[in-house]
Amino acid sequence: MNTITVLLLSLVCSAAVASPFRSWNSKRELNWWQQSYDLPEIRYLSGQPEVRLWNDENDDDVSDLYQRLAMKRAFTSSQIKFQQDALNKHNEYRRKHCVPSLTLNANLNSIAQRYAEYLAQNNKFEHSDPKSRNGAGENLYFFSTTGTLNVNGADAVVSWYNEIKYYNFNKPGFSSQTGHFTQVVWKSTQTVGCGIGYASRNGWNQAYVVCNYLPAGNVLGQFVQNVLPVCK
Repeated sequence: MNTITVLLLSLVCSAAVASPFRSWNSKRELNWWQQSYDLPEIRYLSGQPEVRLWNDENDDDVSDLYQRLAMKRAFTSSQIKFQQDALNKHNEYRRKHCVPSLTLNANLNSIAQRYAEYLAQNNKFEHSDPKSRNGAGENLYFFSTTGTLNVNGADAVVSWYNEIKYYNFNKPGFSSQTGHFTQVVWKSTQTVGCGIGYASRNGWNQAYVVCNYLPAGNVLGQFVQNVLPVCK
């Protein structure tokens, strides 16, 4: 039997958080988040359920949700290896551009892993609500094959970085063709967290990869100082 492989990518996404409340479009999604994250507070505005994700009175940078996830989430050995492999590949590429190395962030790992599983379980490929990741940047990767699925932490990063061939350093800025690459090498980004989810549907074996970044990259007006050409 022939093996068929399909690869899909999406844009990097980032946004600032305006409110500690996260709204949901469906009861199903709300229930999934409640079960996954043990969310503490629900309110209703115009019949729309919203859940408080964090208490921002004492800490503007790290949400209570992120802290609970870091303590609650126990990663498997394969997930830990995936995270480390993704980090190593990020830093390999960042060294080529003479920008500081990233460090793994347990909170971002938790958010990325949970969202990767959510995408896999619900057969979706779309960015998360920026509010749910506290404004972190986000890269997504999807791989599907009828053969044996073997996706490691470096594969997605290689695919994202390969967009460099479309980036014009003489006219720096955001493009849908290069958004993954620019986030990978974004100089001001300091931490990353990655996760992977798996699914099997109609003979297709699928992998969903999520990486989140803080501070987020792809900020308009800041490409010149953050996306540097290869230096070695």
